Amino acid sequence: MRVRLRKRGCRDRGGGGGATSQDEPFPEPVRVRMGLHTGEATVVGGRFVGVAVHRATRICAAAAGGQVLVSRTTHEIVADALPTGLALDELGRRRLKGLEGLERLFALRCEPPAPQTDLRKACSRADQWLVRPSG
Repeated sequence: MRVRLRKRGCRDRGGGGGATSQDEPFPEPVRVRMGLHTGEATVVGGRFVGVAVHRATRICAAAAGGQVLVSRTTHEIVADALPTGLALDELGRRRLKGLEGLERLFALRCEPPAPQTDLRKACSRADQWLVRPSG
């Protein structure tokens, strides 16, 4: 996978103007943010659409760089099945742009694994939550 990153305030004018790729070291760490929500979505033109997708997008927007936020719905499903070293901390209720009411959000906390932890085993347990389109 090739990743293109752009420094804030830079425009790409065909010559790269501030953009970089994974072949070129980025001058600072990249801190991504994620938002997770569980709900129904529809596939239209090969893309997932619907209120659940919109909610996940808004939860992601509420996260800071390096943070993973989880909706109450997702929390209820996964909280008791998290691998050792992962926990969900309640952040309270937040207003999400374009959605009515307040959303109860949780932040994923990851404790560094002990040296003897088998990460492949932990990852294979997490794989059970992935949804793959059928067909």
